[in-house]
Parts: sequence; structure tokens; C-alpha cells
Amino acid sequence: MAPSQFTVLATLALLLPSIALATQHTVGDEQGWTINFDYKTWAESKVFRVGDSL
Repeated sequence: MAPSQFTVLATLALLLPSIALATQHTVGDEQGWTINFDYKTWAESKVFRVGDSL
């Protein structure tokens, strides 16, 4: 296998698991976006990672 192909495969092997583990967070849980909601407290109970979506 050529070195460039190995580099591409190695990069994909490192990146794909993080993409597959991405989480979709529903902001405010079942209440959704609303006023009079403590978003700071809501966010403190979550773990956010690169690739997650809100």
C-alpha cells in the first residue's frame, strides 16, 4: 500500500469513531427552547464534545 493511501486510511480510522460517537442534544430537554428556563443548569449536566449538535 502506498504511503499516501496508508495516511488516508489511518486518518479515517482516527476520525470515524469520534464522528460516530457524536451526540445530538435537545436544548432544554422536553421543554425545548423557551423563556424562564435555566439553561446554565441544564448545560452543567451534559458533556459536550466536538461533533455534537444542539
